Amino acid sequence: MHNIEKSIVTPFTQKELFEIIANVELYSQFIPGCNESSLKIINELDAVGTLHIDRMGISYNFSTLNTHYKYEKIILNLVKPNDVLSDLTGEWIFNKISDSSTEIIFKLQYNMYGVYKFALPLLVNGLADSMLSAFSQRAYEIKKND
Repeated sequence: MHNIEKSIVTPFTQKELFEIIANVELYSQFIPGCNESSLKIINELDAVGTLHIDRMGISYNFSTLNTHYKYEKIILNLVKPNDVLSDLTGEWIFNKISDSSTEIIFKLQYNMYGVYKFALPLLVNGLADSMLSAFSQRAYEIKKND
């Protein structure tokens, strides 16, 4: 089992960051290496997000069931294993620091099959770093355009 935990403090509210991260269908517009993304709403709390990733010459896709706890956290669970991932769970946590500052914590646990076990952990770690930076940058862009 591989584990990742990343965090970043941002000058944005929990609501602003939650809405960006929950909006999976827009990831392909601003996350490096994410070529396609979609979101299917299941009910008031749950949605299935699908990402198509192409980084360092390796392409893969996966879908997670995302359970939303409005403005506090989003829990991720792999919908079904695929050729690359055998298991994946995680969460986005939005900790309020002040009225205009939030810490985002991203936790991810995953297992991979075969040769991917050795090649992809560095790729996934880099993707996690890129995602945190991209979400923060996206928040700046949205704020600037408001």
